[in-house]
Amino acid sequence: MNATSTMLPSITNAIDKQVLSSELTVDKLIRTHKGLEIYLVTADDAPRVMTEIGRIREVEFRREGGGSGKPKDIDCFDYGPVPYRQLVVWDPVAQEIVSMHRYILCRDALHVDGRLDLATAKLFDFSQRFREQYLPKTIELGRSVVNRSAQRRRLGLFAVWCGLGALIREYPDMDYFFGKVTIASPHYYSVQALLLPFMQRYGMTQDRLVVPKIHCRIHDPATLNGSFPHFSWAEGSDKTALNSLRVQLKKTGQSMPSLLNSYLKTSDQLRYFGSVCNLEFGNVIEAAILIPINSIKEKSHRRFIDSYVSINSQRFRILDRQSREKGLARDIAGLQDFIHTTMTKSNKPHPMYVSIG
Repeated sequence: MNATSTMLPSITNAIDKQVLSSELTVDKLIRTHKGLEIYLVTADDAPRVMTEIGRIREVEFRREGGGSGKPKDIDCFDYGPVPYRQLVVWDPVAQEIVSMHRYILCRDALHVDGRLDLATAKLFDFSQRFREQYLPKTIELGRSVVNRSAQRRRLGLFAVWCGLGALIREYPDMDYFFGKVTIASPHYYSVQALLLPFMQRYGMTQDRLVVPKIHCRIHDPATLNGSFPHFSWAEGSDKTALNSLRVQLKKTGQSMPSLLNSYLKTSDQLRYFGSVCNLEFGNVIEAAILIPINSIKEKSHRRFIDSYVSINSQRFRILDRQSREKGLARDIAGLQDFIHTTMTKSNKPHPMYVSIG
């Protein structure tokens, strides 16, 4: 069942505010912003917060026509074997989650046999060059959601970026943000007619570092029965073209998806690797992008990175140690399974000598 079905299961009930507050302890607090608190948690050390994250995700993605179609949007990447970490923006006055983002250091997702526990790897193929030269220095981002029922939702995306600024300062050896931007059905036709062609022209990389497993069909505006005005790219800078794109989207009654808009505002070197239709998430469009951290514009750098004052570096180091330990346990278990499978196969009698009587 996907999120476009008419018979969806009910979304799970909200978790009690006091229960959430009890899991968001000071040892998990990494930053504050205008009275909001930014926490770093995992499904293991804040299970009820994880449930609430999954509930809010499903509410917001269903609102846009996507979603998992389940009572809560929680997947195998939230729980491991090396779980994604969750940035949670909390309003201590209203006692509610305002926004969230999950991430993983890609080096922690690499198995000893070369397999990858990355959400993007389900939808995109990575070249050997990308694996060797990019992934060890890359943070994968995903599931960025603002809780539109929260009182201070207007600060949600800004506060998430404050959390990302903390990551940049705490991991100076990381050079890239990488992930997929989810674009759901209200934007579907304008995305295919306007937004994806824009991304192809101004951000598409030709080196095939990352390639979609299943390509979306991108319609030419002329084939949409006049639903959209003729779109011609403005000559000149990317900024001029971006402004032209926003005008054209507005004429269709749509606006730029907020997360993608924030990325485009933050860096003018965003790289686009193509898009896929995610059939398991309500047929949404997933666009793979990469942002070089050193390309973040000066204004955003001052706001989100330079302003960071470390109050709890120990939290990052604890999770780093846990990731190393869990990664080692994962690789040992994988090696044991391989040895067991190999020995089982080698102990099978040869077909020529199987007894039949």
